[in-house]
Amino acid sequence: MKYPESYSINTDTEHGYYAMSTSLKTEKLTNVSMDRNYLALQISSDHMFVFSEKNQKLYITKYDLNGNLKDEISIKDFHYFDTIYKNDNYLCFSYDDTIQTLNTDTMQLISVKNKQLLSDSANQEYVSIYDILYKNGRIYVSMNADAEYFMNKVLVIENGKTLYVGSLDFLKLKPSLTELPADCFPVKFRR
Repeated sequence: MKYPESYSINTDTEHGYYAMSTSLKTEKLTNVSMDRNYLALQISSDHMFVFSEKNQKLYITKYDLNGNLKDEISIKDFHYFDTIYKNDNYLCFSYDDTIQTLNTDTMQLISVKNKQLLSDSANQEYVSIYDILYKNGRIYVSMNADAEYFMNKVLVIENGKTLYVGSLDFLKLKPSLTELPADCFPVKFRR
């Protein structure tokens, strides 16, 4: 079977892709290559960023709001990531033992490896990014971990290097049926 070289998302509403109470107005902006797996779309700093994958290589493509291609970068040996976090002019995501931070203006990608923080398999913790903040040339990453107790982890990055790793213990949970469950909230940075 011969596939088309490119495709665009169908803008017809007859297919019922949107399950919302109000109708959406859509507009075809551009065609994209058919040979990639498309993972995410983010809008930041008046641009659209399309995350796609082909042959274990991640592509981040920058478009203006009219659908014109502006820039593209790629990451080799890419593995699946969970979520993209957006703050100011930065997009942040993690996979394996690496935090990737993309400056959406310059398309500069900062990679910080921190195996102990992101995948602490010795304690069987699940660590996830909650928030990021760029301030005074530093990137602050708020993470939370679920282990025996709820813990917030804070990571500070400057010039692609880890400056500080810390934690905030909020509550020690005891496995007792007589205690009420507690709600714990990760650190959200002030803007």
